[in-house]
Amino acid sequence: MSATKVMMQANEYTKLRQFSRFETLDELNDTVSHYLTYTKLGRTERQFLRLLSRYSAFDTHRGVCWRKAATLADELEVTTRSISRYIATLVKLGIVAIVETYSLTADRKAKRGANIFVILPYQKEEVLLPQAEANHQSEDNMSRLIKREKQSNTKTKRDTGIVHEEEVSGSHLKNSIPKALYNMLKIFHVKDMYTLIGVIFRAKASISSEVTIEENEGLYMDALRGCIFNLKRNKVRNLYSYIFSAVQRVTAQITRMHAQTGSWLDR
Repeated sequence: MSATKVMMQANEYTKLRQFSRFETLDELNDTVSHYLTYTKLGRTERQFLRLLSRYSAFDTHRGVCWRKAATLADELEVTTRSISRYIATLVKLGIVAIVETYSLTADRKAKRGANIFVILPYQKEEVLLPQAEANHQSEDNMSRLIKREKQSNTKTKRDTGIVHEEEVSGSHLKNSIPKALYNMLKIFHVKDMYTLIGVIFRAKASISSEVTIEENEGLYMDALRGCIFNLKRNKVRNLYSYIFSAVQRVTAQITRMHAQTGSWLDR
């Protein structure tokens, strides 16, 4: 089947809405998590799918990514030929659809532009792979790990930054971490959320195990908001390293503030 074609001038992002298949961000995240859990994808294809979902987490066009192959290749540090292979795999599996874009040149000729990648909803009646049941059984373990992480943070114990590798429901996170942190990270799908939480806690603990996110919510959320702002504008090469450094800076700032005010002595 040939790809859909559309005329798109530069920055016409409002046209992307017509291709979106998701009403809410949770629907998009659940769909991506489903594919990562129940579909036979290689490590690189999984990374590519996560990248597409990250670039399509916008209220105006959920699940629709309009990026050049070269940009995606730079993000994953691979070649554009590799990106073409990943795309072919996802299209073959029915995970992603391609929309070809064209723009008019000064002499009214059609010029090929960057493809639009549309993440497709999974079929509810799809038969799960054999390992699916085992993955579901890991949810309780994941919940306990996150709860221990929260307790470690609130009781000022040293953070472990434990991150589970299974794809599980984001509902476990909502009541297990600070609300502001959950709301900040929910634009990412579940796998990235768990990884980012581990990155944040490890970064904080590397500077001080005494500082808590709850007591310094404003500073931490401002830092994370800035990271996400730059990510959406394609100014971040490695999100995890970027956030790790940002959290370290904030924690160091808070530590200096406490040292100056002598607040540690009051505890």
